[in-house]
Amino acid sequence: MFARNAKFQIGQVVRHRVYPFRGVIFDVDPTFSDTEEWYRSIPQASDEPLRHPQVSDLFEDLKNGVFRFRFLQEH
Repeated sequence: MFARNAKFQIGQVVRHRVYPFRGVIFDVDPTFSDTEEWYRSIPQASDEPLRHPQVSDLFEDLKNGVFRFRFLQEH
């Protein structure tokens, strides 16, 4: 087993290098495991602010292209 360095950090806003979409890193997947069908199902990207119903559930405070991960608080 060997160590791998991550190119991105959790909360970072990224743009796909081939397909025209953006996203936010929210988990680590060392080996891509989705399909071409998954790529085709993603809508066209734009330079508008990211709009996804779960972004505010997971992240807060976008700064320099990186969201701060929202820590779950127990009550």
